[in-house]
Amino acid sequence: MKPRKILWENWVVLLGGLAVLVTAFFLSPDPRGYGTHEHLHLPPCFFLWLTHVPCPSCGLTTSFAYLAKGQLLKGAQIHPMGPILFAFLLVLIGSAFFNLLRHQSFWILLDHRATFWFGGLMLVGLMVTWMARVLMHERLLFAIRSF
Repeated sequence: MKPRKILWENWVVLLGGLAVLVTAFFLSPDPRGYGTHEHLHLPPCFFLWLTHVPCPSCGLTTSFAYLAKGQLLKGAQIHPMGPILFAFLLVLIGSAFFNLLRHQSFWILLDHRATFWFGGLMLVGLMVTWMARVLMHERLLFAIRSF
C-alpha cells in the first residue's frame, strides 16, 4: 500500500474522531436525555416521533456530551452503551495516531478476527440495551395509563 494513502486514512479517522469529541464537549446535553443532536440542526428522531418509543441510538449524543465533559455516571445513565462506544472512539483515535507514527494502514485492524467479534458484540449490546429500554418505556406507559 502506498504511504500517501496510509497517511490519508489515518488522518481522516484521527481528525474525524477528534471532531466528534470536540463537538460532544461543546454540546449542551438535552435534559430530556435525548434530542441533543437537534442542537446541531439535525432533525428529531423519526422512529421516536412515529412510534413514541426510543430507537436504539436515542440518547447516544446526549451520553457522549456528558462523557466528553467527564460525567461518566450521567453518560451511562442516559444510554448504557454510551461509555462503551465512547471508549471505542478513543481507541480508534489512538490507533490512528499510532498508525500514523508507524506508517501503517488504519485498516490493518480489520484483519483481526477479534475486531469482527468485537463489532458483533457491540451490535448485540446495542440491541439488548434497546430492548431493555423499550420494555422499561412500555412499563412506564402502562403505569401512566392505569391511573
